[in-house]
Order: sequence, then C-alpha cells, then structure tokens
Amino acid sequence: MIMIDHLIENDETHTCTDFSIPANNVFVKNNVFLESGLIENMAQTAAAGGGYAYQQSKTTQPITYIGSISKLSIKKYPVVGDLIKTKTEILTSALNITLIRGTCFVGEELIAECEMKMVVNTA
Repeated sequence: MIMIDHLIENDETHTCTDFSIPANNVFVKNNVFLESGLIENMAQTAAAGGGYAYQQSKTTQPITYIGSISKLSIKKYPVVGDLIKTKTEILTSALNITLIRGTCFVGEELIAECEMKMVVNTA
C-alpha cells in the first residue's frame, strides 16, 4: 500500500511528501484517518527519502522496518480529502538503525509527530 503521493523535497537529512487521503484507504474509519495511517505515512516518507537517494546512486535499497515508535502525539485527526504534508528529519544514525523525527501537517497546522527508529535489514 502506498501512503504518499509526491516526494516534494529530499536531501541528506530531510524529506517532505504529500498525501491526499482517499475514502477507501485501509486506515480510514468513519471518514477519519487513524493514527496507524499517520504513523505509516511518516515511515513511508522516511523510506521515500532513502529510496530516492539509493535510486540516484543506482544501488538497490534494502528493506527497512519500524523498530520502535516514541513520543507520538496526535493533535488532530485528518479526514478523507485532507492533504497531509509530512516531513521527516534524520536525528541520528548508527550501524543499521536510524532515528527520525516525523511531523504531519494539514495546511500549516501540525496534526501529528513522533520519533521512530528505522532498522535496515542488512542480511
């Protein structure tokens, strides 16, 4: 399932995407986009940034998993039709683990944020 529509920005530490919430999304219940969808959207934004970097270097991107989620704060739930702008920032990276901070916005309003450890499968 793809949870981003466009890669807007990407550099060594930051990625920005957008996503328009469709009514048939698996994470929509009673017209509301649930926290699990926001988390998945942040994870896919981070992965899109990494994927773009791998594509530019013409190497294969390894599979990445969510290792843990912390400091999750949902300030407002978006609804079907809202356009979410999601930003991720790499806070630190060591060995095969990267700590990112993800934020989701509708317009200029911050609606969700968290920190997420992303684990790269090195096997």
